[in-house]
This record gives sequence, C-alpha cells and structure tokens, in this order.
Amino acid sequence: MSDLENIAARLKAAREAAGFKTSRAFCEAFDVPRSTYSQHESGQFSLKDPVLKTYAEYLQVNFDWLKFGEGEPLNTKDTQRKNKLTHTLKKREMVTDIVEKRYSVLPVDESLLTTLLEELLNYSDGRAKKLTNKQIATAAAQLYDHLRKTENDPTLRRKMIKVAIDTFFHLANKKAD
Repeated sequence: MSDLENIAARLKAAREAAGFKTSRAFCEAFDVPRSTYSQHESGQFSLKDPVLKTYAEYLQVNFDWLKFGEGEPLNTKDTQRKNKLTHTLKKREMVTDIVEKRYSVLPVDESLLTTLLEELLNYSDGRAKKLTNKQIATAAAQLYDHLRKTENDPTLRRKMIKVAIDTFFHLANKKAD
C-alpha cells in the first residue's frame, strides 16, 4: 500500500472509531466539504499537513500517527475507541493481504494440468478398482503443485507426469496397507 493509501486507511479508521459511521456524518458535524473529504479518505487526493492536523484534531488522534502510523493513535485513554481503531485497522490489513495474495498467484499451466488430468483418468481406467473423483482431484492438485515447483521446463514437466502418478499412488497404497 502507498503512503497515501495508508493515511486514508488510518483516517477512515479514526473516523469510525470516533463514532462517525459515515463520512457524511463526520463532514456535517465539522462542516467539511464532503467531496474533498471523500477523496482524502479514499486515498484519491493527497493531504496537506494543515488539513491533516485539522482532521487529527477533530478525530482526537495524534497527527504523527495519522500521517506516519507512528506513536499512540489516540490523544485520550479511551480503551473502547482504541480497541475499535485497532480492530478496524487489522481488518483492513487482512483484506489488503488477501487482495495482494489473490493477484500474486501464478497463472495456471493449462497444458500441464490437462495432460496431468488425462493421465490420471487413464491410470484410473487401467485399474481394477477405479479411482473416485475425490482421489483424482486430490492427486491432480498435489501433483500439479509439486510439478510446478520442481521443474521449469514445460516439456520435462509433461514427461515427469507418468512417473509422478505412479509414485504418488505407490506411496498412497503403502500408507493404506
């Protein structure tokens, strides 16, 4: 997250902790232009120090915390507000982590996955006792993940599939015995 986004997140958390459920309620209480404040709280518009100091005063938070995330957030000893502020910020961090992880996932190698599934289905057809869909799905997920991590050459990955399948089920059968 950028500095501006971090400030915006702290500003929103401070507003909510101060008891203003909406930015509109905050703006009406302090006669702040709603469009300007909304841009500040969403991180779309940078904040000058005098404006940030005014927000800190209205929300009873420390300026250094609001701007830099340093020091104690509140100017008061209000434990309930502090807990609400902490909870709101942690929730925001979790959402940010989830979003960042979602977009950092490696793309699927469709060719590898298709070949792996075809070979798993062929393996199942060649057995006296057919594999269940769950067994095929479990094997596909584990083997795909393993093949992606161990080898970068797509051609070699596909060649490794039969050996990986045989090894996977050999070990699975040993565990079952």
